[in-house]
Amino acid sequence: MVSAPAWCGSYASSRHAFRCGESRPGGSDSVQVLYQGVYRTDFYDFAGSSEITQATVIVGPSNAYNGSCSVQYSPSTQQLSLLNNSAAVAGSGVIGQPGNGSDVILAGSQCLLDVTASSATSVGNTLRLFLSLQFPTTGSYSWYGQAKALPAPNTVTGPVSPSLGSLSVTGTSAPLQARGMPPAQPSYYALNNDTPETWTYCLYYPGTTQCIIEGESAQSVSNCQATGTGLIHITPTWPSSSPGAFPSYFDLTFTADPSAVPGSRSINCSTDSGPITISPVTQGGQTYNPLTVYDATPSLNAITQFLPDGTGAFYITLWGTNFGRTNPGTVSICTTSGSCGDFTISYSAQYSTWTDNQINLLLTPNNTSAGGAYNVQVTSVGEAGMGFVALQGYSVAQSNVLGFDRPSLRGSVPTPAVPADGDAIIASQPFTFQVEAYNPHTGSRDTSFAGAVTISFTLGPSGETLPAFVQLSAGVGTATVMLKGVPGAGSGRNYTLTNPNANSGPGTINVWFQATFDIELYHNCGTTACPVLGSYACQTACEPSGFASPANFIALTAGGVCSQPVRAYNPANGNTSYTGVSDEGPSTNNPYWNTGSAPPSIGGCISDVLANQLGVSFGCNGNTPYGSATILWRFGN
Repeated sequence: MVSAPAWCGSYASSRHAFRCGESRPGGSDSVQVLYQGVYRTDFYDFAGSSEITQATVIVGPSNAYNGSCSVQYSPSTQQLSLLNNSAAVAGSGVIGQPGNGSDVILAGSQCLLDVTASSATSVGNTLRLFLSLQFPTTGSYSWYGQAKALPAPNTVTGPVSPSLGSLSVTGTSAPLQARGMPPAQPSYYALNNDTPETWTYCLYYPGTTQCIIEGESAQSVSNCQATGTGLIHITPTWPSSSPGAFPSYFDLTFTADPSAVPGSRSINCSTDSGPITISPVTQGGQTYNPLTVYDATPSLNAITQFLPDGTGAFYITLWGTNFGRTNPGTVSICTTSGSCGDFTISYSAQYSTWTDNQINLLLTPNNTSAGGAYNVQVTSVGEAGMGFVALQGYSVAQSNVLGFDRPSLRGSVPTPAVPADGDAIIASQPFTFQVEAYNPHTGSRDTSFAGAVTISFTLGPSGETLPAFVQLSAGVGTATVMLKGVPGAGSGRNYTLTNPNANSGPGTINVWFQATFDIELYHNCGTTACPVLGSYACQTACEPSGFASPANFIALTAGGVCSQPVRAYNPANGNTSYTGVSDEGPSTNNPYWNTGSAPPSIGGCISDVLANQLGVSFGCNGNTPYGSATILWRFGN
C-alpha cells in the first residue's frame, strides 16, 4: 500500500472538533505515471466518526479544486465521487462495489479513481478512506483534506488542511488515445454508398479503458484519416451529440465512397496535444474496430433498351449504383411469371461493360422468348470483386427488381447555347428544359403518358432555379431552369427524372461560362528572354519552368484545376478549340464556376495559340499588348 500523507486541519465548535491525518504525517512518496496505488487518509471527529457526513481529499499543486485531483466521499450513501475543477461531481459510484461486472473507474485529466478498488472504514472517532488512484501526468503534488459533520441545516464544515506531505509522479506523462463506445450491434460501420454514418468516440489514457469524464476536451480533434483502399470522408464534430456526453467525447461522421473496399479500418486523428489513434474496444464479448466498411446493396435505377439488330439481338443498359467495379456479377432477366430463360445474356460482347454505375448487356432472344414485360435484377460480387461483404440486416448482394418494358424518361435542352455539344447552356441564364416519356424499343415519344415527373439535380450553388417537377401531357412537358455552377472541374450538372410509372432517366447538362479573356503571350511585348512577368515562356502557375514553345492553353482565376481539359467556343465566329488549364490569373481565388458568382471583369487568359484558333485578334503596340474577347468555356472535352 502506498500512503500519501495528508492533514485535514482542525475545527472546533460547541460539539465537534475534527481533523485529518495519516500514519506518516510530513512524509513524501514517489510513484511512476499511471501506477495504481492505494492511498490512505484518516478523518477524525471527536464527537464520533459517525458524525462525519462528507470527506474530501485534494491532491494537487495547491489546495484549490482547479487543476487538482479531488475526490469526495459521502458515508451515508457510500458514494465516492470525482470532482471537476469547479468542485462539482463529474462522476460517482458506490465505493467498493463493481458496476456491470467490472471495476467502476472514473477518469479525469489529473487522476483516475478506481471506485471499486477503494474502501472506507469507520471506527470510533476515525473515518479511514483508502483511495485507489492513478496519475496520468508528471509533477509534484501536495495532499490536502477537508471534512463536514452533521446533516443540513446544522452542517459544520472544517477548513482545508495545510499540506504536510507530498506526492511526486515521475516518468513520462501518458499520451491521450481514443476509443469507441459501441451501442447495440451493429455499430461503427459505414456502407460504401456515400450514406453518412455518425459514431461517438472518447479520449482515454493508454493502460486504461475508461473515457475521461473531467478536465480533458476533444474540441481540437481534426484531420481524421482512415487506412485502407478507397475514399472515406471523415468529419469530426464537437461537442458530441451523444446524450450526457462529457467534453472528452466527439463524433465522427463517415461517408464511404463506392470505391471504399470492405473491411476494418484504423483511424488516426490530430489534436492540439499530438496525434491520436482510435483503438478497438471490446464490449459484451464483442470487439469493435474503429470502423468497418461493408458493401452496400446494389441499386438499379433505370434501364435503357436499344433497337435490335437484324438477328433480333439488342443491348440494354442498366443504370444505378454499387454494381461492383472490379469483377462482373450476374444479371437475371425474367418474365413477370418467373420464367428466366428467354434470353442469352452476353457479358463480353463488343459493347458490353460492367462498372459500378452502368452495365451494358447484349440480349439474344431464344426461340421460346414470349416478349412482353421483363423484370431485371443485379447480383453484385462486391466492390472488391472477391464476394459481397454484407452487413446483416442492412445490405444484400441482390438489387431491387426493375422492369424494362415500360416508358422511359429523357431530358433535353431544345435550344442549346453551343452547337454540337448536346444539352449545352450558359451559366446564370434561364433556359427551357424539356422532359419526354418515350418507348424504349423505338425511341419515339410515348404520347399516352401523362403525369408529374420529378427532376433532381446534383447539388450546385445557391440562387439557382430548380423546379421540383414538370407536368407531362401527351408524353412531353417543359420547365424553366437556371444553373449557376458545377462541382469541382465537372463538365456540367447531372440530373435524374423519376416517375413511378416509368423508368427513370439520368442525364447531364453541359454548363458553359461566359467571360472576357485577355491574351497571354509566349514572350511579352518587347521581350525575348526570361525572366519576364507575363511571358508564359518563362513561367506559369502550372508550369514553373515555362513552356519550350508556344502552346494552346487557358488560364483561370483560381488554383486547383491545372491540367483539367477545357473546351472553348467563340460565339462571334463559331470557332471551337479543345485545350487545358496551364495557368492561374489574372486574378486569383475566384472559382466563379463553383460559387455561381459573376466572373470578374477579366475572367481568365487565353494563350496566343488558343487565340489564333478561336479567331481572336491580338498584338503589340510597341511594348503594350492588346487583344481580348468574350468567349464561352467549360470543363471537359
